[in-house]
Amino acid sequence: MGKTITQIEAESTQAPSCKVALVNCEDIELVWADVTPLVEKALLHAEGELISSDIRKHLDTGDLRLWVAMEDRDIIAAMVTEIIQYPRKKIVRVITVAGKDMSM
Repeated sequence: MGKTITQIEAESTQAPSCKVALVNCEDIELVWADVTPLVEKALLHAEGELISSDIRKHLDTGDLRLWVAMEDRDIIAAMVTEIIQYPRKKIVRVITVAGKDMSM
């Protein structure tokens, strides 16, 4: 008996194992070479207010935070965020997000 459409869809939509991690400030240097092309890819859609070296400076000081998505040992996506404190709550602002095989 053949496979049902539901079985075929389930097989084709199963993604490989992906893990997301927040990179500590002191570890930025370890991943920066892999992350820079992704940050620059995202910045192509910005208004020119930042370049990757600006982001790097703020990551080093902890003003911005770097998140990476990994499959096995490969970084497949990166996101830079900023915590903004308002009088009544904190929010997370996404500065950049890009990944391999992501279309914008």
